[in-house]
Amino acid sequence: MKNVLMLIAALGLTACCSSHKVKNSSGAEEVSVAETIYGYKTNSQRLLVKVKSHGCTQSKHFSLKKVDSTSYELVRNKPDYCKRMPMVVQIEMAAPVDDVALTNPVAAEDSLKKQRK
Repeated sequence: MKNVLMLIAALGLTACCSSHKVKNSSGAEEVSVAETIYGYKTNSQRLLVKVKSHGCTQSKHFSLKKVDSTSYELVRNKPDYCKRMPMVVQIEMAAPVDDVALTNPVAAEDSLKKQRK
């Protein structure tokens, strides 16, 4: 049990520290953070990912950062500043390869429900 808690803590720290800089349309640098996901699947050449939203999350707010030949990291490039209660939404984007794997931290959808109470 202690090892499981240590693993969860380590994954949480990794999620907090995983970021990279991207340039926006005007050329200014912005820091993008690896998004915690609530599951994903590939469907032919589409990637379906469940992410947290406060009401304004759109697929175009995300990009994929290549980790290795088939591994990618989903990165949120534009924050969701809406004030709605958090919920899990599914976004869809083109899969860069047929058998894509995401390296993002994964959370259970139940964790959002517990936060609302």
